Amino acid sequence: MLRWLPLGLIRIPVGVLVLWGTLVVASPIAAMICQAMHSGLHRYRPFTRRCLLGKSVVVIERQDAGEVALRR
Repeated sequence: MLRWLPLGLIRIPVGVLVLWGTLVVASPIAAMICQAMHSGLHRYRPFTRRCLLGKSVVVIERQDAGEVALRR
């Protein structure tokens, strides 16, 4: 669309408006997709594990693959 406009002061503002328009159109669509994925992934079992980062833990058993810990 912009290549048919003459090189001049009008081409840059029209380009900025086109970019702004695409962001305005794409933002609600991306928000809906992310919200739908969030609700689906929130119930996905591997993503429901709690993070123990910064918590005090007691190591009760050591295995070859890693450590099993309980929250205190």
